[in-house]
Amino acid sequence: GVNYQPQAYPGAYPDAANPPYTGASTIGALGYLPLEEPAQDAVYRLRFTFTHNSPVLQVTFAGIGLQQIEDESWGLDNVIVSLDGDVTYADTFDGTGWPTTRTDVTPSGRHFLGQFGAETVTLPLNNLPPHTELTLTFDFYAIETWDGNDDYWGPDIFDLRVAGGPTLLHTT
Repeated sequence: GVNYQPQAYPGAYPDAANPPYTGASTIGALGYLPLEEPAQDAVYRLRFTFTHNSPVLQVTFAGIGLQQIEDESWGLDNVIVSLDGDVTYADTFDGTGWPTTRTDVTPSGRHFLGQFGAETVTLPLNNLPPHTELTLTFDFYAIETWDGNDDYWGPDIFDLRVAGGPTLLHTT
């Protein structure tokens, strides 16, 4: 959370409550100016490994319950898909490989996929070589006033799912 409200991450919503910014790799480094809080952005470096053997992968990233995009948004950067330890896909965001080409630049100069609000973005990968395990790594950008588990302004949820596979993350 980019706020003073408890967040679920690294746990699942609604079962967990942790201090704001728990698990963030950086706080305030993207350069979004604070209005009434110490920071207006946080970066979470996320990594998930799971059993997968299909030649097709569809991963959905979703913001749920967010207010208008000028107040609460999110983005992705440094997305890497590895099959059995070998990098198969990597994107630092010129928009390739995604159905959306919406990219942005943070005030500190980082290019990323986003900004997104209460919407879903899908990464489709086809014709993957034979494999038994997949690792998905990426930077999640929480931008502006994410309200975590707050019952009045939130909850502000980030959801990550594999089509036909696991829910990797459902958290605030």
